[in-house]
Amino acid sequence: MRTDDEQESWSVPYLPREDRNGSATSRTAARYSGYAPFHSASVHTPDARERVTASASIGLSGEGRVRTGESWEEVYKQLETEIAVRHYSPRTLKSYRSWVRKFQGFTHSKTPGGLTAEDVKAFLSFLTVEKQVSASTQNQAFNALLFLFRHVLGKEFGRVEGVVRARKRPYIPVVLSRQEVDGLVACLEPPYDLVAKLLYGCGLRLFECLQLRVQDFNLDAMILTVHDGKGKKDRTVPLPGTLRTEIDRQLELAAQFHVEDLAGGYAGTFLPRALGAKYKNAARELSWQWVFPAKTLTVVPDTQERRRFHLHESHV
Repeated sequence: MRTDDEQESWSVPYLPREDRNGSATSRTAARYSGYAPFHSASVHTPDARERVTASASIGLSGEGRVRTGESWEEVYKQLETEIAVRHYSPRTLKSYRSWVRKFQGFTHSKTPGGLTAEDVKAFLSFLTVEKQVSASTQNQAFNALLFLFRHVLGKEFGRVEGVVRARKRPYIPVVLSRQEVDGLVACLEPPYDLVAKLLYGCGLRLFECLQLRVQDFNLDAMILTVHDGKGKKDRTVPLPGTLRTEIDRQLELAAQFHVEDLAGGYAGTFLPRALGAKYKNAARELSWQWVFPAKTLTVVPDTQERRRFHLHESHV
């Protein structure tokens, strides 16, 4: 599967012709720039594109052609709203917005009301034939467009048939031996070694581990509670007894950070959603502090408050 960086490498900014003079709409288009405009000479299936133009019944110009260069600013605003209402992760928003931006460029910023299932079919086939994406990448694009049509545009595109599908190849995972895992962990310094041990010993995902708070550890029963895991579901997992000493040491370090931050007059930690408005003092309580706190405080742009976040995933 291609990475986000690889996917972005095939996209170039697309600006509507009438908005290239620095207008507000131009700046909006630049913010959401995506795929390059379609060039029929470079695509193996020009007939599909011709059917898209011929079948569009909404958003026609006076000459009978599909209007392009339309502003999608409201589409992106509505997309962010629908993602937030469902409490989807920021990564989901980033991924869906990226695919919508590419789809916008592919359709020449066609008026949103004129988008049809034929546009989707042509785009998905284009990903496979021209960009040679993996099956998982094509499925991700399909899910993003399905969300766009169903929850943002308020219409269904039904069954999308005749799409050139990327072939899913069998993959044999690489599994490290116990000795290789021990050797890898031995090269890590605290607290990153404990993060790796919890990932391996408790079956945690990276973000699940980094977002652990002090209150999630029940050391009497050696149970760890994971909140808001994948699918926003909670679960409990057993803690390896061999990690008790290291966990105690890390909790003491988190408590030390907390005492120093309180003495420095910081505003507290970051709390999930609107919990801070409901419990005013929760952000400054030890139980809500991160087990793996960041080394520096974060300044909140809107309020200029200083709060502490957890370790960044790129550090592990």
